Amino acid sequence: IIIKVCLVMLVKFLLVLVFLSICYTQQTCEVNRPRINCGYNGITESECVANTSPGCCWNPVNPNPNNEPWCYYVNSLVEGYEVQSVVSTNLGYNLSLSLIGNGPERYQPDITPLQATIEYFTENIIHVKIFDPNDDRWEVPDSVIEINPPVNPPAHTDFTFSYTDNPFGFAVTRNSDKVVIFNSTITGSNSPYN
Repeated sequence: IIIKVCLVMLVKFLLVLVFLSICYTQQTCEVNRPRINCGYNGITESECVANTSPGCCWNPVNPNPNNEPWCYYVNSLVEGYEVQSVVSTNLGYNLSLSLIGNGPERYQPDITPLQATIEYFTENIIHVKIFDPNDDRWEVPDSVIEINPPVNPPAHTDFTFSYTDNPFGFAVTRNSDKVVIFNSTITGSNSPYN
């Protein structure tokens, strides 16, 4: 009976060690991988590290020419989509996107291919739409927003659309003051903006 109890305790101890080693390896903060921001501009180390529910890492980058986040998710590698082709249109661009790899299982099913349309409606309105080109979905009717696409592009726009090929991400920058008003690019990739 003593040997049986010792064996059970040994098995339980080994299971705990395996569990702890799995948890430890999943929480490793890798420095040289693309980073997905886990915080906000101006976050401090203590605020970042306290944000433990998603598992955040703190690693300042200096110099920081690619504007990489200092506070980022532990397992930041999500392959995402890559640009397969870019076609210029009268109002902007059409981008064809394909899935890289299989994507994380928790977000299945993935849609592939995806289509992105970028249209400059007016000097102050840029329309970015990412959608499944093979399956219709419900969308807010145009009559609700009451902005009809123009026939011709505006002569001047106050926004610049930029993107990364692989993984796909995009940014919209206001030209008048150079403020980035939207950015979904993953920093640390080989080509921060094309």
